[in-house]
Amino acid sequence: MALLDTVKIAKRIRHQRLDDEIRRHIATAKAELIRVGVDEDVVKAGGALVDEATVTFCLMKLADDQKERDGLDEAFRIQADNLRKSPPSEADAEEAEEG
Repeated sequence: MALLDTVKIAKRIRHQRLDDEIRRHIATAKAELIRVGVDEDVVKAGGALVDEATVTFCLMKLADDQKERDGLDEAFRIQADNLRKSPPSEADAEEAEEG
């Protein structure tokens, strides 16, 4: 499933009016992961952990209230920090090769 669809399902969006905005958030999330020190190859390869952080970032940007946004921001920062500190896993590398 594409990240766009994953974000839309998570946010319970059934229309296409926000698709361009969500695509921008996906690109921004990946750029932010690289900016904070996650290896660019890891981000480009994707994988479950990168995808989850990307979805969290998108949900943060689409959040309806500040409390929700703050919680998602903290979650994204923790996910990004964990990705930054972790070596690429073999499972993520294999998944990237298949995709």
